[in-house]
Amino acid sequence: MNRDPNRRDSMIALLVLLAIALYLVWQMLTPYLSAIFLAAVLGISGFPLYAALERRWHRPALASLVATLAIMALIAGPMLFLVATVAREAQSLYQALSTTSRSQGG
Repeated sequence: MNRDPNRRDSMIALLVLLAIALYLVWQMLTPYLSAIFLAAVLGISGFPLYAALERRWHRPALASLVATLAIMALIAGPMLFLVATVAREAQSLYQALSTTSRSQGG
């Protein structure tokens, strides 16, 4: 009967240490949750493309390379368009402000 209270105390201590460890892991992962979520979404949405390419070519490495490059192009294309548009607008704003400043003597 002496072993039962010691085992219970050990189990409580273990559960407390486990709770502390889980809390610390949560604190470490919190800054990366958005990136982890985005990776999961991209992985799930890109899998059908990979599966179709792999069925067609029967080469998993090539299918994963092409699927990865296609997903990167689908993300980078609109981002490059957005960056180019913002740069153009910033340049026209700079020219308008420069012309206005020049015409007001400043």
